[in-house]
Amino acid sequence: MQIDDLDTFLEDADPAGDLTPDERRQVAAMAARSAPARRRRPARPVAAAAIAASLLGVGAVAAAAAGSQWSPWAQDDPLVSISYVPPSGATCELRFGNLTAVSEEFGEVIRDTVASTRLTDADVAAALEHHDVPHDFFPEDKGYDIGVSMALQLRIRAALEAHGILGQSASYESELVCS
Repeated sequence: MQIDDLDTFLEDADPAGDLTPDERRQVAAMAARSAPARRRRPARPVAAAAIAASLLGVGAVAAAAAGSQWSPWAQDDPLVSISYVPPSGATCELRFGNLTAVSEEFGEVIRDTVASTRLTDADVAAALEHHDVPHDFFPEDKGYDIGVSMALQLRIRAALEAHGILGQSASYESELVCS
């Protein structure tokens, strides 16, 4: 791949590139508000959660630009997936995987939690509120996708904590594709 092709590929894979200037200002303001200048309570990673969730589709966008909907781990070996329908009526699938964990229990907890979760619109709205993300901050579907991701992350965290393995050295990825 030549440098010009790589630049084009990376520009096409930028999910934040479709944000309007006003949305970019709102993201910057949210990041400024969440800065740990003075902590009266434990800091919530508001901007980090919102930005991470908005970048949820990075792998999918990059893979789509390369001719595949899913990155290799999500296509070949997802741990678990969940499907849902955002306000537009599209069909979305969020896959979890690419797990690196000390114990098999970590992956089992994630798989069981996601597989048994049935989110409602109220769950999605509550997750956005929990992370102090304004309901009208993102375009409708993008905000809903972020809320789904946040709601699942909250449930996964609670399940890992309930099993006493929350602090375990482990990681996993999630990837979203809507059609």
